[in-house]
Amino acid sequence: MATSGSINTGSVGSFYFTFDWYRTGYSSSLNEHYIHYTVTAHNSPGSYRTIYLKDLWIAGSQKYYEAGGSTCYDGTVITSGDITIPSSTSAGDGWFNVYFGAGVGTASGTNCSLEGSWDLDRIPRYTTVWNSERGKSLNSISVNWTTADARDWTQYSLNDGVWTDAYDTVASDQKNGYYTIYNLQPNTTYKVRTRCRRQDSGLWSEASDLYITTYDIAKLTTVPNINHGDNLTVSYTNPSGSSLEISIFKTDGLTPIANYRSCSGSSYTFQFTDAELDKLYKLYGNNNSVTVRVYIKTANNFNYLHFKEFTVTFTGNQKTIKVKTSGEYKRGKVYVKVDGAWKRGIIWTKVDGTWKKSI
Repeated sequence: MATSGSINTGSVGSFYFTFDWYRTGYSSSLNEHYIHYTVTAHNSPGSYRTIYLKDLWIAGSQKYYEAGGSTCYDGTVITSGDITIPSSTSAGDGWFNVYFGAGVGTASGTNCSLEGSWDLDRIPRYTTVWNSERGKSLNSISVNWTTADARDWTQYSLNDGVWTDAYDTVASDQKNGYYTIYNLQPNTTYKVRTRCRRQDSGLWSEASDLYITTYDIAKLTTVPNINHGDNLTVSYTNPSGSSLEISIFKTDGLTPIANYRSCSGSSYTFQFTDAELDKLYKLYGNNNSVTVRVYIKTANNFNYLHFKEFTVTFTGNQKTIKVKTSGEYKRGKVYVKVDGAWKRGIIWTKVDGTWKKSI
């Protein structure tokens, strides 16, 4: 590989020629090399020779031809010029050959010549880009990228959309980094394409398509029906590992029975307070059961909300105190004074030989 070179003809006495060249530049986008060349005569200082034939071919093309005689001294430039050498491969490889023949001191024929070829230094063109999933959440995805050569710009395309600048974190060698795409939807598969611009060539190269699915929201899986007064144990999934909150509401989703509280793991048990049982009791009306909802959500984000309904049944073994107020019966409460303070009391009723807790 070379960016310059020189070759001599054989000598006729002390007289000979040189072919010199150097690469003046290249175009990464056009994939071509630019070469400057010179053919120069050499002789003893002050001496000259008459040259009758001069014939120059470069890369298969004749660049100079003269049959008439001319006087040449040491340092006489026979010809010079600039040529374009297209690369022989898409990677930027190139080469060229040269032939020069001359007739030194003779009216016809060639008695002084040179022939040679050079492989050119590869033009910086495309790089190779790799990418992989770095991480994801409910509404974002992160992508790692790596390049074979230093880059100066990274972009991504989401679902075949427009190329967007990736505000990425990049290593000092400019060959690897990562970026994050925000404001996505949960449980959605996104097609991501990454491209990097090679620093020295300015050409873009793309990685293979990457498919990443964001995490689903937390969802209730098991919500059993219960009898009034029982604890309620529910199960749920939480793929993202987000902080969760759980509650119980009327089916209107507006009236709380049990306010939101933190939960973790894969299950939670509601241990109803007296106040919460009272709220349930007031929903029965003339029925012995009521349907309500369990809600679970990512903490502080009502956009990621899931619910299931369940039924609470007021069974025949459960006794209650009724108080007639304004012509209708309403649920009564028992209070006991303990150490000077009123506390809620509990009534027990013996049914079929077994004591049952009343409410």
